[in-house]
Amino acid sequence: MKTTTQPMLHPPAWLARLGLNTADLAPFADELRVEGDTLLARHRNQRGSPIGWEIITPACPQPNSRYTVGGQGGAFRVFPTPCPRLVLTNGALQALAVAAFEGHRHDTAYVGLGGHPGAAARATLTNYLVRWGVQEVEHAFGESDAELDVYSTADTHIVGLAERRRLGPLGWGPMPPPGGCWLKALSLVRKRAASGRRGS
Repeated sequence: MKTTTQPMLHPPAWLARLGLNTADLAPFADELRVEGDTLLARHRNQRGSPIGWEIITPACPQPNSRYTVGGQGGAFRVFPTPCPRLVLTNGALQALAVAAFEGHRHDTAYVGLGGHPGAAARATLTNYLVRWGVQEVEHAFGESDAELDVYSTADTHIVGLAERRRLGPLGWGPMPPPGGCWLKALSLVRKRAASGRRGS
């Protein structure tokens, strides 16, 4: 798929309606592209090599995600080093929303699995946990059946790694979004902030 080279200068208008702005996307800029109204999020494997694009398009009530033809789902992420904390989400858009909601914590990697984690995504997650000094994992999944399924699979994988003693001391647990959806939570916070500024 042909993509533009300056994606963050003019993000799609529908992202702003969800509460995301250019500053929210900037830390992920190397992993994002824009083509018309479509947001493309690069997925990488455990070696860091690009293996496909998550294609995110506007829809109601929530945007749709799919993959480029022949692409694979590894993991979309922004990854500081060192990284003691990792936040797992269902996909790229949720990772963007959680990062914005938290103010882009410098000790945290925000990772979108892009739906049910297959072999490539599980291998990528293993690499992050084993090699990058992660000490805490937050499962930031929403309340939909699809996201809870991803949560269950990711949690089972992490438990298996811990049982096989492939991990150091590690804490992990759920970090549910306020109201059940990170995009809605972020949008509400931004609207309240804007209302407060107008009223002051």
